[in-house]
Amino acid sequence: MKAVPQAGSQTMRNESPMGQTDQLSALGGSSLAGRLTPHLLALILIGHALLGLVMHRLSALANVHCGGTVLLGIGAAVFSKKIAPVAWIMGYIVGAEVLWRMSNSTLPYEISKYTITLMSIIALVRLKHYVIPKIAVSYFLLLLPALAVSYGTLSGEALRAGISFNLSGPVSLFATVCFFANVTLFPEEWKLLPLAIITPLAGITMIAAHGTFSNPDIQFGTESMHDASGGFGPNQVSAMLGLGALLAVHYVLNSKDRRKQLIVLCVAAFFIMQAVLTFSRGGVVAAAMALAPAVFFKMRQSRERGRLVVWVAILVGFCGLVLYPLLDEYTAGALTARYTLQDLSGREELMHADFIIWEQNRIFGVGVGGSAFAHLALYGRAAATHNEFTRLLAEHGMFGLAAILLIAAMAVSAVLRTTTVQEKSYASSFVLWSILFSGASSMRIAAAGFMFGIAFVRLKHLYRRPERTTTPRRDELWAARG
Repeated sequence: MKAVPQAGSQTMRNESPMGQTDQLSALGGSSLAGRLTPHLLALILIGHALLGLVMHRLSALANVHCGGTVLLGIGAAVFSKKIAPVAWIMGYIVGAEVLWRMSNSTLPYEISKYTITLMSIIALVRLKHYVIPKIAVSYFLLLLPALAVSYGTLSGEALRAGISFNLSGPVSLFATVCFFANVTLFPEEWKLLPLAIITPLAGITMIAAHGTFSNPDIQFGTESMHDASGGFGPNQVSAMLGLGALLAVHYVLNSKDRRKQLIVLCVAAFFIMQAVLTFSRGGVVAAAMALAPAVFFKMRQSRERGRLVVWVAILVGFCGLVLYPLLDEYTAGALTARYTLQDLSGREELMHADFIIWEQNRIFGVGVGGSAFAHLALYGRAAATHNEFTRLLAEHGMFGLAAILLIAAMAVSAVLRTTTVQEKSYASSFVLWSILFSGASSMRIAAAGFMFGIAFVRLKHLYRRPERTTTPRRDELWAARG
């Protein structure tokens, strides 16, 4: 195990663990990006929208799609000679996770987190030169003592489900941070990553929109709307659509292709519309807040400032003056009533219960998965907490408190290790979204750990065209070790 240079050190600024593959990787990424024409992009998005509707009716197709994607991802991690396709497939899995759940896939519920973790480990092992962030290792080790408590208090299915449900997210965060801290991508490769996440979200949007507008009896109140979420959990649907809108805005702000910008901007509008109609506020609020640091950093680029102001004005004007009034009228004023409520939809009770549990079990906590049963004793219902940070306190005790501090330290490190303003805009936006989502919905979906992890990606030749090469070297970093 090698130590990671401290953020801001000369080694971190000028060297990259993936430096030897930059030219070879860039050629493949640029070539694929060039073939992705606006017409092809539109067809892919429309195709996934229709695919989502069919999968929602045929769970067998969802199983085939999920299983095929997982096998493709593992195969890429094992055999791919370039690192960018591995990242793209990971992103696609993150975007498709809720789609598979909405379509009642019978494959393991946490399969997306397992697959991303496995892909990260395989790809990392295949690297000849890599670094393992000590801070990430420390975070992972702090999660382990609570397992001993779980084995002493839980058994059978409660033990298995409790560990899988609560620990798969933190483990995927650890794995993706270790992997992406060793990844350098060219801008053309990087631009395909948000599109990979956005693409399957078109299917989620279509399912949710069909459930909303094809139901003449739909009634909007002051609670989250399952009917407007495709019959699935509104918090997960809203979160993924909010993330899709955030990534779409990032893409538009950093793309030069006007036609692609228009397509992605229209997609973002649909994401925002349906996320708002789920009446689950967390996804919309997290996306809006995560966009703020990105705008802050990009405003420091003088040559991009005017263009940024125009795009932000268009986005705010469309959402505030066009979209919101239309949706509020469609919901007969229920939208305004929902967003003016100052409650946390019962989350505050569970958070308070977690603090009581921590006070009673300060050192080791009640073990992974134990907080739900402790909630039963306190409030009469065995509900899992929606806040990852209070869960860490309740289930891991003082080790959980230390893990929270290390998450904050990793988030700061992700921003400080960047060398350009544009990298800072990405890193700050993604870690903030991950933290906000984890604070509202714990780490129920793979996106929580993945978005935190990709904040550590390095971007090469950000402002100039990469040099062309006629004789690419053998990709030594992807050769099998040994």
